[in-house]
Amino acid sequence: MSFEIKDGVLVRCNDWSEDPRITEYTIPDGVTTIGKYAFLQHLYITKITLPEGLVSIEQGAFERCAELRTINRLPRKLTLQFIVDDSTNQI
Repeated sequence: MSFEIKDGVLVRCNDWSEDPRITEYTIPDGVTTIGKYAFLQHLYITKITLPEGLVSIEQGAFERCAELRTINRLPRKLTLQFIVDDSTNQI
């Protein structure tokens, strides 16, 4: 999987442009934050697995990911910042 990560922040997931049929992602250990719009419009994503050290998911991280149904390993110290898409009321 191709992720752009800077200082523990997952800035962008690049795989979908190479193969839009990828439906499951595992965020690598060491990522502490999923940044704003990191998975914007990943139309086919259905499942994501989070690392234990994740502490924050920023606004819009999964915006327009209408097929996302499963989030595995939700860390205890996670802070969510408006991850629901206002236009669709979905994650």
